[in-house]
Amino acid sequence: GGGMRQAGVIAAAGLYALRNHVERLREDHDRAARVAAALRELPGFRLDHEPQTNMVFLQPDMPIERLIHHLAEAGITIVDNRWVFHLDVTDGDVEQLIDACKRF
Repeated sequence: GGGMRQAGVIAAAGLYALRNHVERLREDHDRAARVAAALRELPGFRLDHEPQTNMVFLQPDMPIERLIHHLAEAGITIVDNRWVFHLDVTDGDVEQLIDACKRF
């Protein structure tokens, strides 16, 4: 046992987010929707489903490792096909991601 003995620290972060960032969640959802709309227009990119939150689930027609490598060369780090938009992702970051995907 003991894996969750620090649960209070995790809970504190959740409470802080609920008290200070709920209104701005719309921005994250909008950024996810912008990326999804752009990807729908590109060949080779498919979405697992339409985003309803701040997450985009990509189902690429190519090995994801190729996309990971391409985006890394553009200065964008992804680890898999689930992209989560959050407080630290800006509109500029979204445009950079869309542009890199178009070049792919």
